[in-house]
Amino acid sequence: MTLKTLFGCLFLAFSGPFAAFFFTARKSPRLVVMCVSSMFCWLLSIVASAIVWNIIQPLKDEPWFAVAVSVPIQELFRYLFWRLLRKAEKGLNTLGDDGSGVKITRDKIAFVSGIGFALMSAGIQFNIPLENSGGPGTLPSPGCESHSYFVILALVVQNFGFLHMFWSVIMHGALEARNSPDAAKSGWFVFSEDWKVAFVVLGHLGASLLTLNNDQGGACGGTLAPLYILTVVTGALAWQSARLKLGKPEN
Repeated sequence: MTLKTLFGCLFLAFSGPFAAFFFTARKSPRLVVMCVSSMFCWLLSIVASAIVWNIIQPLKDEPWFAVAVSVPIQELFRYLFWRLLRKAEKGLNTLGDDGSGVKITRDKIAFVSGIGFALMSAGIQFNIPLENSGGPGTLPSPGCESHSYFVILALVVQNFGFLHMFWSVIMHGALEARNSPDAAKSGWFVFSEDWKVAFVVLGHLGASLLTLNNDQGGACGGTLAPLYILTVVTGALAWQSARLKLGKPEN
């Protein structure tokens, strides 16, 4: 892979999370700490997934099994990170202005935690292929041999970066609404919020299973087109969950 292709793939894969971090979190020490903490949380979820994957020996070589194990554990850790943030809210005074001029809200915290998930996920997904990319040759993608495997992978990683940010906004928003006094009166199941949590888990599972299509030699369009559609739909739901409006952004 040439140097130009290398940097092009890196920019494709990491530009979304890094841009989100630059415009959202970099000015606030608290948000930076939360972002790094969420990166560590995602890494713990992968360690837990690897432990479970190694325990169940008969299915270790099945790609779908790795997805079936990893996705629920990642979403469990996303939920646990939300619980941790809620516990720390009063003791660490995480809301409000931290002296940097940035107004910290729960929606912004959710987005920043998604940035952490996105950055660490992109780093892990792209690390091993990059180690094998040295040299002047080009490795074709199994599903579309006229395109570089690294470019297709960069596009997939790019989508997952956006999706992780959107999934955190949606799940945190649903859990916050689910935790409100009015929702608590409705019982253990609140359809208006719980379906969003289910959407995050099932969307993550579906997106991860889509990546197996390319690995098995399926058409690249069969992987990328649904991924981009899912990213747009998930982004729209995240926008609605955060109650955003078009206009001048806040600090």
